[in-house]
Amino acid sequence: MKIICEKSLENFEAWSGGKDTMDDLSHSDCERLEQHIEELYPDGITDTQLNDFLWFERDTIADLLGYRNYEALAEQDDEDWEGHYRTILNEEYDEEFEELIDEWVSDESSENMSDKEVKEQFQKYLEDHLEEEEEDDGE
Repeated sequence: MKIICEKSLENFEAWSGGKDTMDDLSHSDCERLEQHIEELYPDGITDTQLNDFLWFERDTIADLLGYRNYEALAEQDDEDWEGHYRTILNEEYDEEFEELIDEWVSDESSENMSDKEVKEQFQKYLEDHLEEEEEDDGE
């Protein structure tokens, strides 16, 4: 059976060496690489093909993204994951939650969550935080 689905590169659940490569990609790297992959594979790509591409074509990936080599890509330290989290959450929640968003993002340690996981984790944080406030108000 063949099942075809459409998903963003950031939400792709890579394994083995493909996962290692994904861990080295910033948010903007993923967005740009996704565009290149769509051009390279206009008819689509299987999970295994994508994982193998991520795993075995690291120098190609670095070249596509404008790095001098894969080591330069892996050593980059310019990922603005905090800014990305804020952007995702500001789209979902209004200004009323801005202070809580800033607090949650500054305390959050995982830099590799998908957009969906960011929203789920923040929702849980909000629920916990609001329960604490209600308990404090009840005292």
